[in-house]
Amino acid sequence: MKNIRISTLLAAAGVLLSAPLSSQNIYLRETFDTGVVPPLGWFQEQSDPNCAGWFAAYDQRAGWAHRFGSYCDDILWAPVDLSSATAAYVHFDAEIWYAEARANHPFSAGDGKLSLVIRYSGATNWYPIWEDCRVWDRRDMLTVEVPQPFLGRSVDIGVRCEGANSFIFSLDFLQVDDSPVAPFWVDFDHWPNPPLPTTVAAAPYFQDFESGIVPPEMSTVGLSAFTWQPDPIGWCEIANTAGTYNGNYVLEMGTAPGSFGLAAGVMVVKLDLSSLSHPIIRFAVNTFGAFPHNEDGVYLSNDGNNWVEVFDNWSSLPYGWSIVTIDISDAFVDFQQPVYVKFFFVSDFWPYGTLEGVAIDDLSVEDAVNGCQLELRATGSCLSRYTLEVENAVPGGSVALLYGPSGSFTQGGVPCTGIVLDIQNPRLGAMWDPASGIECMNLIPAPVSSCGVVVQAVDLTTCCVSNAVAL
Repeated sequence: MKNIRISTLLAAAGVLLSAPLSSQNIYLRETFDTGVVPPLGWFQEQSDPNCAGWFAAYDQRAGWAHRFGSYCDDILWAPVDLSSATAAYVHFDAEIWYAEARANHPFSAGDGKLSLVIRYSGATNWYPIWEDCRVWDRRDMLTVEVPQPFLGRSVDIGVRCEGANSFIFSLDFLQVDDSPVAPFWVDFDHWPNPPLPTTVAAAPYFQDFESGIVPPEMSTVGLSAFTWQPDPIGWCEIANTAGTYNGNYVLEMGTAPGSFGLAAGVMVVKLDLSSLSHPIIRFAVNTFGAFPHNEDGVYLSNDGNNWVEVFDNWSSLPYGWSIVTIDISDAFVDFQQPVYVKFFFVSDFWPYGTLEGVAIDDLSVEDAVNGCQLELRATGSCLSRYTLEVENAVPGGSVALLYGPSGSFTQGGVPCTGIVLDIQNPRLGAMWDPASGIECMNLIPAPVSSCGVVVQAVDLTTCCVSNAVAL
């Protein structure tokens, strides 16, 4: 799966309508893939040499972080020749953590400021042309128009981060061109690679962690979430610090027990999934009230470097133990080659099991029952009564019948995280036990109101989704 980030256009609509629809000229393009910051042709201005300034961050990005006790004001910039430009736009892939630490945040808890700045070549003073006002921690491809007075000139364009009690920021791509439409920036999720297991385990795979040790097909590492390097503050262990789902041990990820600080835990398991026709990942998870982070989730990779995200938000799960099933059959990996499966969790501050942390138990990677060939049939009339039949459900399991207007919906929480329905804002119509046979029912108490709705069934054991039926 490739992440294609689409721009947020910040210029005036009238200007956008009159501007060219495709880029004719690219004046500057930087992807930060060399791992050197500043990259060749770029420069950095620092107000305080004691500050960390801009640095080469994980995932082939330029990063910035504040230093407690010092007001840092750091600009990463490059010269740009706009002498022939009649219109120019800056497109950049911008990710922020701790957005509330900006001074302009509606619930500000800091003094940070993030801006895009420009100046005439050879000048001293910088002028802001954009200031970040995003409320939540997030990653976006942003587009900012270069003001008219700076066109037809040679200029310097930079990203400015400042503050003493501030945010963390990363820049993954920056392009200056003459189109208001952001370029399609295709980027895999990367990683300063965790230790990768060399042993391959065959699917179907099940791991209950009851041996109490890391098996040979698995690797674990704890990290500092500032440097993304191994650090004792990071915790990724098979243990029993705060309870289990089943048995005596679970996989625990977060800030090490007894420690406080931003940390991460990463587990990787190497599997041969070539025998599976419709692979799914299923596991029990306890989040202990996790906070959202962009790195969180479950990832797949063939080479251990380019990662495809298949689940992205531990904080969407309820507090306490729940079951997550992820359909990975359409993931952008080659299932005929060995596949690395990575579990990644970032902890804000609290030690594992105390307000934060992720526990994993009873991990399985297997075929979906019946290859997700769940079939829904409806006969009858929406003005009277429909007979609904479901085939290929798991005997003895449960099936949910959902209905609503035609559209699209992605399940964010449990159960069946990540499944996509052909229904907008689905509502639960009924729960069935397939072992009890076919049920007949009116979908909605007022039969006439069922005319035109779309219905779908979901097998809650396998998370298979049926075909959609319009009534």
